[in-house]
Amino acid sequence: MKSRLIIATLLVTVFFVSCKNDEKKETAPETKVAEVQSKSFRVSLDLLIKQDDKLHLYYTEDNSINFVEESSVWLEVKGNPTSQKVTFELPKDVYPTQFRLDFGINKDQAPITISSFAINYLQREFKIPGSQFYIFFDPDLTKTVFDKNTATVSAVVKDGVRQSPSFYPNTKPLGDEINKLLK
Repeated sequence: MKSRLIIATLLVTVFFVSCKNDEKKETAPETKVAEVQSKSFRVSLDLLIKQDDKLHLYYTEDNSINFVEESSVWLEVKGNPTSQKVTFELPKDVYPTQFRLDFGINKDQAPITISSFAINYLQREFKIPGSQFYIFFDPDLTKTVFDKNTATVSAVVKDGVRQSPSFYPNTKPLGDEINKLLK
């Protein structure tokens, strides 16, 4: 009788210890993934973009607006009839000071509506609604038509050729917000 009680107690103890160890093994990898992702700058936009396209984010690290291809990230976006979040993730150890955004190369792209813009770094975030996008970015008027009231981006058509809309930083307010994220 005593031996049955000892065996039953031993089995119950092994069962609970075994389950407890399994729970720890399952949660450890998730923590590591979150740590890795949090060390990169992320730029997110909530967009209504109806056709598939490629968006382009340039960045500088020297407070200039001398944007070069080597300091940029391309992002393929699937068209959608509803607003969607698109996120650029900068390479690790990049500390940007300015951004330039190019809104696609698809020659058949319909106007794109910006619902929001956000920059995330570590646990900090700077976010604005699309209606304030123009405060932080200026459209390249040779390629871009931007309606401030609706936060809609359209391409200029020159000699029958659609231009690729782009926005340059309004350096002071954008740079100030990026610096706040770094502090």
